[in-house]
Amino acid sequence: MEKEYPHSFQLSMAVFVNVMLICWVHCSADELSHLDRRLRTLRYAATNVHPELAKLESECLNLIPDHNAPSDKGKIYVTMAFVYSDRGYGPDDDPNMAAQAFRYAVKALEYPLDPLTACYMHARASDALVAQFRSDPNKPFREAREQAADLCLKGLKLALDNNAPKEYPNAPAAFSSINIELGTPLQRMIKLHNRQIEARGKWLYETEFSGLRQALFKRCLSLYPHKPHDREAFRNKVLKILKGHEHTAAELIAALNATENTESTEEITLTTNQHE
Repeated sequence: MEKEYPHSFQLSMAVFVNVMLICWVHCSADELSHLDRRLRTLRYAATNVHPELAKLESECLNLIPDHNAPSDKGKIYVTMAFVYSDRGYGPDDDPNMAAQAFRYAVKALEYPLDPLTACYMHARASDALVAQFRSDPNKPFREAREQAADLCLKGLKLALDNNAPKEYPNAPAAFSSINIELGTPLQRMIKLHNRQIEARGKWLYETEFSGLRQALFKRCLSLYPHKPHDREAFRNKVLKILKGHEHTAAELIAALNATENTESTEEITLTTNQHE
């Protein structure tokens, strides 16, 4: 006669096996490199109430001699761009913050970056240009806007080239390893759990990429309801840079046409924050 276990015992065993499974998967995952951990710590330090940005910049740049590979240098410059831009640019902030954010974002784009990070660098560089114009009324707006629009459109094209979804994707099913029946082989449980982790990771990545694609689209539009409009020049720029993505180019131009008789009084930057 098959032995029966009380429900509480079965539940306890299920929780125990689930915890073992999570630990197994977690411990077998690739750990962050020393450089990645250090850069993450420095970026987090920049979110303090009164961060010492110059000190963080120095600590970041001091990593280069020991991490001189192009991919590592790209990570370092990306971190510096985020350090100077994550908090945004307030009217009482040092105007040098935007200049440094622009400098490091552009520098980072000289090195190998994954597509999502490269899109962020285009967006942050564009933001920084507009912020510099706001803090320096002597800076020619038309020139700054042309460069900002180029960065936005190139970032948008990169998102489109990498199939960033137009709309946010649906979330995958919630983790369900605790519901796997007792007696399921451990290796099968690990395989099922890994699939769930991969599905959620893919969803998080696509969700972030989708949000960035939408933000870059809106950011492009936000530049041109301000005088001097130069909308025709912008239309030509859209068609040139978004070549191969004519449908999105047409949508952007149609959205621009809808603003022909409007004069924006809103801020001309959007906030895009990369999630850790």
